[in-house]
Amino acid sequence: MPPKSLPEPPATRVDIFRQLYLHITQWREQIVLGTASDVLIYDGEEFGYYDLLNTLGTLDEHSTAAFDLMGIDGHDAESGFAAGGQDIFSSPDELQSAYAAALQKLVDTYDHVRAAVADHWRIFMSLHPILQGHVAKAAQAARQELLAKMDDLKDALSQTDQLIESTKTVSDTPAVRSGSQG
Repeated sequence: MPPKSLPEPPATRVDIFRQLYLHITQWREQIVLGTASDVLIYDGEEFGYYDLLNTLGTLDEHSTAAFDLMGIDGHDAESGFAAGGQDIFSSPDELQSAYAAALQKLVDTYDHVRAAVADHWRIFMSLHPILQGHVAKAAQAARQELLAKMDDLKDALSQTDQLIESTKTVSDTPAVRSGSQG
């Protein structure tokens, strides 16, 4: 049997969100069990479980039905239509179209909310110079602490290099190589 290949990385933001929502119930279980964080980082971007969940609440009933069948339950258009979609949609194509529109709306809403939160904090920081000063001091202190730790690591590396070098020097002496004592 050929080895199982890994899935291709998502090509677009919509693909990323499709995967996040497809696995959201398993993610929730892992959060409850304490084996996963409520924030996932993909390609340098943080995705919050509760942010994604709140975004679902922005869909209307028709979009929610399509999204539940295809985005959460993982059906394709044909099996989703057979699994209950025929009560709401006139065809698998209509279900597919409603799902695609719902997924795009979720991506757009998520991005809009995240941008608004970032803008809110930027405005908040610019309006409060006292807070800005505290944050700047904390950032400077953190930087100094990191620089000190880097210096400690450089010292440790230097000591390790010296130890390795001294070990090489001892093993290169004739008495050690021949095994005789002189």
